[in-house]
Amino acid sequence: MKKTLCLLCCVLAAMTLWGQKPQCVIRGHAPAVPDSTKIIALINNAGVAQDTILGGRFVLAVPTDSLQECDLLLLGDGMPTFYLSLFVAPVVEAEVTGDDLHILTWRATSPLPEQGTKNQIVECTREPLEELQRLAEAGEPWRQQRIPYFESMRRTINLLPQLPVDRASVTELVDMAHAARAEGADFPYLQELRDAAEQFARRCQGFEREMARVRNNLYPPAVQNVGDEVPDVELYDAEGGVHHIADVLGRYVLLDFWSLGCGPCRMAEPELREVYEQHRDRMEIVGINVDDFVNWHTNEWAAKLAWPNWNDRNGQEGLVARLDATFAVPTYVLLSPEGRILRKITGYGPGMFHALVYSLNCPAQDNSRCRTLVVSQVRCTPDSTVLSMRYYGRSDYWFRIASSSYLRTADGGRYPLISARDIALDAETFPESCGYKDFTLFFQPFTGSPAAFDFIEGDGDGAFRILSIEP
Repeated sequence: MKKTLCLLCCVLAAMTLWGQKPQCVIRGHAPAVPDSTKIIALINNAGVAQDTILGGRFVLAVPTDSLQECDLLLLGDGMPTFYLSLFVAPVVEAEVTGDDLHILTWRATSPLPEQGTKNQIVECTREPLEELQRLAEAGEPWRQQRIPYFESMRRTINLLPQLPVDRASVTELVDMAHAARAEGADFPYLQELRDAAEQFARRCQGFEREMARVRNNLYPPAVQNVGDEVPDVELYDAEGGVHHIADVLGRYVLLDFWSLGCGPCRMAEPELREVYEQHRDRMEIVGINVDDFVNWHTNEWAAKLAWPNWNDRNGQEGLVARLDATFAVPTYVLLSPEGRILRKITGYGPGMFHALVYSLNCPAQDNSRCRTLVVSQVRCTPDSTVLSMRYYGRSDYWFRIASSSYLRTADGGRYPLISARDIALDAETFPESCGYKDFTLFFQPFTGSPAAFDFIEGDGDGAFRILSIEP
């Protein structure tokens, strides 16, 4: 339920006004979808059109002035989190049909050649994709879902040499390379994908930027991680002026890697602006755009950002690749005043920037896995280990601390939670109107004096974890 609500909030917040543009009309028939279900069209993660399904039918007028990939997403109770991907272009009509809720494999037809290529891929992978959707619908864990997921990729890799070189086949290759990097050592077909990508590149012209992304993901450059110094590379402002991160050091620096079509990037901007106005005396923010320079430097949204806003044009050797920010946006990298990497954070959740600034005055800790929860103080007594904590978030979004929480030390020691103050355990708790909630947790006392320890909020999926807390 929480996942569905977050998805809905992200989609609605990403809706933008595109002005008067040519349209692609998508007509659909999906009789298995309940009446009153919303269907939304997204381009570059931004909502551009929506309709309410009645009698299984819907019509979407998608504004577009060029060939683009469009995603259709169902919003409503019990609806899948998968989406249908199809291609749109000005003054083109497309038809979508589906006999079930497995939207990932609904059929889309249009006169666009790219849609024909996309349909070849879908038909080749239909069986494993149907199985993937059934497993997800049944609530099976990812370790089960990944079996058909990998099988669909294996089939696509084998199909790649037979596909025409167009936006659809190139996009599919980009997505597979991205997924392979995300899976890391767990991806079973890396060499097969590399071989297929090299063969594809020999006949691929006009997609240099996309193929550079493929190479970056299949042959990733050396990445700077937490503890390393930030690389010294050239970055460019909208007028083409050259800048370096070293120019803004001397205080904490938050690098904001973002893209024009990223809904969560725009959702984060109001809170980021608030933090910037309140704390700019001790922390600078630098926006690093990951889009093509030509599209970025004339964009109205880019021009209104309050902090320095630069673009990285250096490909594999640039800052985006060296800090692994090609993987997902938004990505935030916190630098020390000396230029050393302190944190890497992907994604956005309300309250996380306030929590980040607050944590700078707190004991050293790694709260990258629960970005809105901070250990503000640690006290070790003969009777207990006491953690003062603060949670940031919207006042209408609840959080919960499990009574099964414990502290863990490097030697395997486990110290259970004894009691709590100013919070009811295992209950929904809301931040106060100030935007945060302070509370205290009491644990069994440590045996000895650990150099660092972890806070584990129970052993369930999605539990808070704060690592490497220094007493």
